[in-house]
Amino acid sequence: MNNKGLSESNGKHSSPKKLQYRPLYLAMIVAGLAGCTTMAFAADGVNLGNIDVQSDVRSGGLMVDEEAPKSRSTITGEALKQRPATNNAVQLLSSVPGVHVTSSDAAGLADANFTMRGFNSDQIGFTVDGAPVNDSGNFAIYPTELGDIENLQQIFVTQGSTDTDAPHIGASGGNIGLVTMLPTREFGAYIEQIVGNNRLNKEFVRINTGEHDVGIGKMRTWFSASHTGENKWREPGSLRTNRFEMKSVLDINPDNSLDFTFKYNHQDNDQFSSLTKAQYQAGNALYTNSLLGSNGKVNTNYYQFHQNPFENYLAVLNGKFKLADNLQLIINPYFWYGNGGGSSGQIGFPAGALTTQTLPSGSRTDAFYKISNTVTYRPGITTILKTSLGANDLSLGYWMERSRQMQTGPFIPIDQSGSPSDSWGQSNGLMDKNGNIVQASGRNRYTTTISQKLFLQDSVIFNDQFSVLAGVAYDHVRRSGDDYGTLANTKGQDVKASKDYQEFLPSIGLKYQMDQRNSTFYNLTHTFRAPQNYTLYDFTVLPNGNVTRKADQMPETSWSQELGWRYTAERAAFGATLFYISFSNRMAQVVDTDGTSFNFNVGNVVNKGFELEASYALSKTLNVHSAYSFTSAIQQDNFVTNGVSLPTQGKQFTNTPRQMLSASLGYDDKRFFSTLTGKYTSSVYGDMTNNERIGGFTLFDVSAGYRFEKIGFMKGATITLSGLNLFNKQYLAAVNSVATNAIAYGKVAAGVPNYVVGGARAATITLAGSF
Repeated sequence: MNNKGLSESNGKHSSPKKLQYRPLYLAMIVAGLAGCTTMAFAADGVNLGNIDVQSDVRSGGLMVDEEAPKSRSTITGEALKQRPATNNAVQLLSSVPGVHVTSSDAAGLADANFTMRGFNSDQIGFTVDGAPVNDSGNFAIYPTELGDIENLQQIFVTQGSTDTDAPHIGASGGNIGLVTMLPTREFGAYIEQIVGNNRLNKEFVRINTGEHDVGIGKMRTWFSASHTGENKWREPGSLRTNRFEMKSVLDINPDNSLDFTFKYNHQDNDQFSSLTKAQYQAGNALYTNSLLGSNGKVNTNYYQFHQNPFENYLAVLNGKFKLADNLQLIINPYFWYGNGGGSSGQIGFPAGALTTQTLPSGSRTDAFYKISNTVTYRPGITTILKTSLGANDLSLGYWMERSRQMQTGPFIPIDQSGSPSDSWGQSNGLMDKNGNIVQASGRNRYTTTISQKLFLQDSVIFNDQFSVLAGVAYDHVRRSGDDYGTLANTKGQDVKASKDYQEFLPSIGLKYQMDQRNSTFYNLTHTFRAPQNYTLYDFTVLPNGNVTRKADQMPETSWSQELGWRYTAERAAFGATLFYISFSNRMAQVVDTDGTSFNFNVGNVVNKGFELEASYALSKTLNVHSAYSFTSAIQQDNFVTNGVSLPTQGKQFTNTPRQMLSASLGYDDKRFFSTLTGKYTSSVYGDMTNNERIGGFTLFDVSAGYRFEKIGFMKGATITLSGLNLFNKQYLAAVNSVATNAIAYGKVAAGVPNYVVGGARAATITLAGSF
C-alpha cells in the first residue's frame, strides 16, 4: 500500500500525510548527514543491555559469565563469526537454553519461528540498540528485517522475565536484545562473498572511516551494504534482500557521548507454504508454478500469488550525558518505519468491485492478487536518570511511543501469466462505485497505539556476597482506531473503537556470591502483554444493521519465578535454573474449520521446568558446550466453544517441546577453526486437546575455516565452509497455526493444524577479507 493510500483511505483521516517519503531517500539523506562533521553520534557502552565480554576459550563465545540476578544468556561476536553470515539473528539463538528455533530455510533468508520456555515469539520483547522492533500491532517479530549479522557485537537473552527498563507492551515471556558493533578508530574495510546451493549468494562490504576530530569531539563511523539472493529449495520462487546499515560514534569527552544506528532493509520474497500433516506426507509441497489447474481454472496456490514484499528502516540515537557529579542522563529516541505484507490469490471479482473499470492491458478477469499490507510509523523515546546514593544505584525512567498503522487489503489485477501488475499493492487496486479502493474483509483499518512506561529500579550491593536488584514499572497502553469496513463485517460503517490497558509490574532479583566460583540467585518478575490491535475491531453486526463490539479481551499477565546456581572457573562454567511461570489470560491464535484465524483467551497456563548449561575447555584450542531444557506448559482450564467444553485441562500447550538438548565441539588455534553442533528437539502438539502432534528431530550443523596471514595491504583473509542441516533431515519443524481440537468433540468439528516445514540442507562457502 502506498503513502497516498495511507493518507487518503476513504478520505476519513489524513494524519500520515506529513510522512510521505520513500525510505531509500531517507537512507541516502542519513548517510550524507553522517558524513558531515556537524553530525554527532555515539558512545561505547551506551547500548542498553550491553555487557563487557572477553574471548571465552571455554565455549567459543556461547556462554559467558553473567552477573544479573536472573536467567540471562549472551552470544558474543566470537560465536557469531562461526555461523554462516546468511543466517538471521533469530537462528543464532538455537544454542541458548530454553529457546526453540525453526525456519523454512536453513540458510536464513526466510523468517524463523521461535519459542522460549513455551512462550511464542510474539510474547517476547525484541530490541535493537535499545529500540523495540516487535510489530506494534500484533507483537510479531520478523527476523529478516533485523539486518546483517556481520554488524552485530552480541545478542543477549533474558528467559522468562522482562527487564524493568525494557520498552515493551507485549513482552510477557522475556526479552532479547541485539547490540550493534562499534566503529573502529582506524580506517579499514571488510569485504565478504558467500556462495551456496540453491544459487545462494551474498555480497557484503563494510567501510570504517576511522576516528576524526570534529571540533566537539572525536567521531568514527562505519557504513555497510549487502545483497543476498537464493532460489527456494522447496516450491518455485526466490528470496532477495538488499540492506544498507551504518553506525556512528561521537565521544565528546569521557562523560558525554552519542551513538547513532541506522538499518534499512528491502526484500522481495516468495513465501514458503505451511502444510498439514496429510499434505506433507503426500508430497511436501503446496505452491506450484502452474497458474491453471487440471480443470483449466486459476489455481490460488500459484506461487506468484504468495509473495512477501517488505521494506523497513530503523533509526536509533543513544546519548549519555553527565549532568552533575552524581547524576547521569541517558536518552534513546528512535523511529521505525515498515511497509509491505503477505499476499494470496482471489478467484473472480471481489464483491463490491466495479466489473466495468479499466484494467491494465492484457489483465485477466477471473482471478486477482490480494496483498495484506501494513504501513507503520513508529517514533518513540526512552529517558533515564541514574544516580548513586551510598550502596544504592538508582534509575528513574520514562518510555513513550506513538505508533500508527494502516492495514489494507487491495485486489490487484494479474496478467495472462499470473504476474500481478504491482506486487506491492501500491497501484491499480480495484475500486467500488464511489471511487474507493476495495479492501479485503477486516483489512481497512487505521490504528493508533500510544504506549507509556514509567519505571524505577534500584541496585543495592550490601557486601561482597549479597546484592539486590529491585524495580517497579507502570505500563499504560491506549489503542484507538477506525474500521472503515469496505468489505469487513462492519458492512461499510465507519466504526471507531478505543481501549486502555494498564498494569503495575514489580520485580526483584536476589544474588548471593557463595565464593569466588559459586553464586545463586532468585528472581520474581510480573509481566504484561496488551491484547493485539485487531482485537479492537472484534465486532458483531446486529439484526438491525448496527455494529457493536464483543466482550473485551483481557491482557496477558504472568508471574515468573527463577532459582538458579552458577559456577565459573578458568576452564569450566555451569549453570542450572529452575523456573515456574503462572500465566493468566493466555491468548492463542487458533484456526476455525473454515481456515479463519482468531485469537482466543485460553485461560491460565503454568509453565515450569529447568535448564542446564555447561562449557569446558578441553585444551587451549578445544572446547565443548551443551545446554538442556525441560519445559512443562500445562493448561489449567477446559476451553469452551459452541457450548462444548473441550478437554484441554492438564494438556501440554501447543508448539512447546518438553525437551531440548544441544551440544557443540569447537576448535580454534588462531589459524584453523571449526565447530560441530547437534540439537535434539522433542515432539510438539498442534492442537490444544493434544490429539495431533509432530515428531521430534535432531539436526547437525558444521563450519570449518582458515585464517590467512597478512598479505600486502590485506590485513587478513578467511575462508569458511559451512553445512546447515548437514544430513538433510526432512521434518515438520513447528506449529504455524493452532487448532483447538484435531478430532471432533460433539458438535465441535475437527480443526486442522498447519506446520512449518523445516529447511533442507544449506551448504555455503565464505570468502572474507579485511583491508
